[in-house]
Amino acid sequence: MKYDSQGGTGKMNVRQKFIALAGIAGAIMAIVSVVGYFTASNSLEATVEEELVSEIGRQSAQADGWLAEKAKYGEGVASILKRLTAAENSIARSRQITMAVADDKDVKNLLNVMEDGFCMTMESGDKTGASDWNKRDW
Repeated sequence: MKYDSQGGTGKMNVRQKFIALAGIAGAIMAIVSVVGYFTASNSLEATVEEELVSEIGRQSAQADGWLAEKAKYGEGVASILKRLTAAENSIARSRQITMAVADDKDVKNLLNVMEDGFCMTMESGDKTGASDWNKRDW
């Protein structure tokens, strides 16, 4: 039998084998943990991003529906006011009709502007001459 400089046989004893095996197992677990962490992190990020995009789309569609409903309401009011005949012009110019057709709590104000410059608002009443309503961008 040959002995090395430390008095051993040149072979690893059980303790050294256990330390080597534990080191290899620890390295494998560390690699698996790091790979698992990054895989889970990327999956979580993608899932959260998909959920956010989905929620934004859902709320956007809900808001679009709400706005479309309010637009129909405004179109209905305009239709009522347009259908009044010349004989009913005084009715069209009254604040009561402007207020009566706007019974929706979400409508904060309503403008009844006619081609001759007449303007009646739901909140402030007659605003004729306060501005040139026919030259507004909208």
